[in-house]
Amino acid sequence: WVIMTFVIRGWYQIFFNVIVHEGKTKLFMYITGAGGVINLILNYFFIDMNGIIGAAQATLVAYFIIFILTFYYANKYSELKWNRF
Repeated sequence: WVIMTFVIRGWYQIFFNVIVHEGKTKLFMYITGAGGVINLILNYFFIDMNGIIGAAQATLVAYFIIFILTFYYANKYSELKWNRF
C-alpha cells in the first residue's frame, strides 16, 4: 500500500510542475486541503475496519484523488499534447 502511494505521489509531481509553471499555485492550497480532509475522513473508517493497513489504504485513496485533481487542472490550464507525434 505504501509503495503504491509513493508511485501515485510521483505521478502527481509530474503534473504539479505544469501547474506551477502556469502560475496557478493557489490552486494547490485547495487541492491539498481537500486531500487532507478526505484522508482524515477515510482514516476514521479504514482504521476501524483494517487497523494500520487501513491507514495506508486511506492515504492511497487520498493521494489518488489529489493526483486526479492535479492531472485534471494541469490539462485544463496547459492543454498537454498527448497524441502529438
